[in-house]
Amino acid sequence: MLNTEFGIHCEYQYCKQRDFLPFKCGECKHTYCIDHRSQTSHECKIEKVKWEAIVCPLCSESIKYQSDMDSNIVWEEHLYSKCTQQQKEKKKCAKPKCNQILTELNKNECKNCQKVLCLKHRFPEDHDCKPKWQMEKQITQQKQPVNQTGNEECPICGQKFPYIMQLINHSQIHVN
Repeated sequence: MLNTEFGIHCEYQYCKQRDFLPFKCGECKHTYCIDHRSQTSHECKIEKVKWEAIVCPLCSESIKYQSDMDSNIVWEEHLYSKCTQQQKEKKKCAKPKCNQILTELNKNECKNCQKVLCLKHRFPEDHDCKPKWQMEKQITQQKQPVNQTGNEECPICGQKFPYIMQLINHSQIHVN
């Protein structure tokens, strides 16, 4: 006594084979045997829409769209409504008179002076490099009094100051 209620017939019009492990099409929802399980083999009438993506060159965001849409229109829509980044001003080499535009591939930060330079000027002798400690020393020397004898004199009261900043601060007393 064989039970014939098991299995399902393939719904492909020319097959109708009974299958005990049938496949269901994700698009048309019909049941098929192993030979007709793919959409092309059972001539599925429902056209599957594919998803595609492009990358925005400004904000590097991935923009998803359906294959039946025009990619140019999708990108323009993103640009005018959703793009978070405006085009940045391009950085140039810190060496005077060098107009080389810096990118991730050709920029180099000097370890001595921390300037961002192109590959052509990356060596210290190529960009008049002054180490950071030397620049700080130079700045502190500029803060030292130019005239050690204290000849900065207040024109109102005649008091002498070793630093010009002290004279400026003192002059505010006469204003008030």
